[in-house]
Amino acid sequence: MYELDENGPQRLMVSDKFSLDGVTTIEAKDGVLWVLASRRLARFDGVQWEVFENPHNLP
Repeated sequence: MYELDENGPQRLMVSDKFSLDGVTTIEAKDGVLWVLASRRLARFDGVQWEVFENPHNLP
């Protein structure tokens, strides 16, 4: 997942150690952005990211 800044597209890092690779779904609801990526679900409330891990992709 990328964000656009004055230098062009930049890889989006949701924290010091996580990027969102393999994004399959992006949805916004009630002012919150939800991103489903391989092995991660991330939530952005407009200020900070919260990452939920699922390393084995188990339900």
